[in-house]
Amino acid sequence: MTISQDDIERLAHLARIGVEDSELGVFSKDMNRIIEWVGILKAAPTQDLEPLTHPHDSSAPLRQDEFKQEDTDKLFENAANHEDRFFLVPQVIQ
Repeated sequence: MTISQDDIERLAHLARIGVEDSELGVFSKDMNRIIEWVGILKAAPTQDLEPLTHPHDSSAPLRQDEFKQEDTDKLFENAANHEDRFFLVPQVIQ
């Protein structure tokens, strides 16, 4: 399968991107190189390989989710302005 300059023009039109006539040959050549590279990858022997979801077999240790009752009054001690357990900040949208 090869990509021609006409194919590049059609793709550019569908993608709504402008492509100069001088760029058509470069894009066509690049696309054909990419398709050739994918063909090489498809030829790799992968029949006996398990799918890989992560390059490392180890997993990160997880902690249990535990609810802790915190003293929220400490949160408001350093607040510049608060009211009824809400932080008050200056209005930024008018």
